[in-house]
Amino acid sequence: MRLTARRVAAVVEAPGCDRRAILDGAGVDTTKLAGLVTGVLDRQSPQAMSRAAQFQRVLENHEHAQILALGRQHLGLELAEVRKRDMSEVADGAQLGSKETLRGRMTRQHIRHILDGDPNALNMLINPATPLRVGPRVAWLEQDALAFAEAGQLNLVMVKTFDYLDGEADPAKVGQTAREAAAHILSLQELAEDLGYPRDRVGTKVLLILPSGLTFRPAGLLVDVSQQVARLQRRLAHVPDVEALVADLGIDLSLPSYGSRVPRTNELVQNARNVIDRLPFRFGDGCQQCPMFRICRDEAQDARSTARLGSAVAGACGEVASVDDALALAHGAQTPASLSEHALAAMLQRAAAAHARATEAA
Repeated sequence: MRLTARRVAAVVEAPGCDRRAILDGAGVDTTKLAGLVTGVLDRQSPQAMSRAAQFQRVLENHEHAQILALGRQHLGLELAEVRKRDMSEVADGAQLGSKETLRGRMTRQHIRHILDGDPNALNMLINPATPLRVGPRVAWLEQDALAFAEAGQLNLVMVKTFDYLDGEADPAKVGQTAREAAAHILSLQELAEDLGYPRDRVGTKVLLILPSGLTFRPAGLLVDVSQQVARLQRRLAHVPDVEALVADLGIDLSLPSYGSRVPRTNELVQNARNVIDRLPFRFGDGCQQCPMFRICRDEAQDARSTARLGSAVAGACGEVASVDDALALAHGAQTPASLSEHALAAMLQRAAAAHARATEAA
């Protein structure tokens, strides 16, 4: 499975989840795994793909003139003379792994020239690829565009197709994009540092280019992702070793060998389900973007877990992970076994009394 900026961002979205850590660390395509088990395939709609292609054509018109104009407007770039290259064309025809490596090497060379202040260096890279280490693995991340300002900074441009109307965009989608951008920024910062330059040569203000209205007129939105970069850097510094994690959990994750036999779909589903069931998970508010969301949500629901009610409720209940146990404490049917359970029981009893008073008053 190829690691993308979205998958790297999931490290922040699902902290402390052993299930996600093990699956990602083992290189499992969680989207395909979830689709196999649930029967729900997460596919982009034809309308969405058509919309993305149409917007991309708008941006490519007149030698990316729209990107340049928005860069000048929002990033303060002069870019009097544009020297650009599409890095996705560098290794056409090569195998995926070698193509990524070649693109990464060529991107590194161009960024070195840029940071060296070479007057003939490119000042816009389209679809460059830079590496980011995630535990024992290296993710090759592809940026939409990199623009070099005369002030000496690399600036990231990201193209998305969610609407920008009346000067506003969907906050949830902007937040998701900011987390993805943080992975790109961190990758670029590490590359700059490896080349002998300070990390602040990479700007943490990202230019999002979005379609404005039905005309697909490109609009720019500047987003500061410095906090997201810092969070991701801290999380990546503590990515667990998958083999050690599995050993600590003491679980058997082996799958049966099918040999030359093609297994039936229901057999594949059952075997995959058996492995997933052995992996402990941590369900919370940040799980909605995870491909495994439906599976973990249903497990939390079946177990009547307090996490199914949201992270705030689960946090308030502390070590009491079951809704049934929480209700038993609230009604006095279960004796608190610890100080935290005593505190939870008192809080729930006060809440129940307040609710009863409010109901009577109504």
